[in-house]
Amino acid sequence: MMQPLLLLKQTLEAQYDPGPLLLNGPNAKFTSISQFWPLHSRAGHATRFVVAVGASGRTKIGFAFRWDKKQKRLGIDRSTYYFDEFRFELSEGTPINEVIRFLVDRLPLDPKAASPRFTCIREHRSRWLDC
Repeated sequence: MMQPLLLLKQTLEAQYDPGPLLLNGPNAKFTSISQFWPLHSRAGHATRFVVAVGASGRTKIGFAFRWDKKQKRLGIDRSTYYFDEFRFELSEGTPINEVIRFLVDRLPLDPKAASPRFTCIREHRSRWLDC
């Protein structure tokens, strides 16, 4: 039960970019995905592995990891954020405008702040967008 959280912890605390999960670190040590990947009862191996952490009854975050058997590669399938009654799912195909709209509508921005809004966001395709 603690191992998925320890994997997240050591990945976030790494001094370099270890990829989606740091498997062999100070908190948990795995030499293979098969050592912690859950087995699916009907199809042999599951294709996704989800870790969720709640800060309160109203706020939590979840990460779904996927294993590409063909490329033998671990990746992040999606991240899901829960704030009160709102749920936001972020994946590779999520449009940037949807992300901006969600953040602007829900971030508690201080009206007295010098710049109470985002100025621009860089999309992974190197395009700049004004918010």
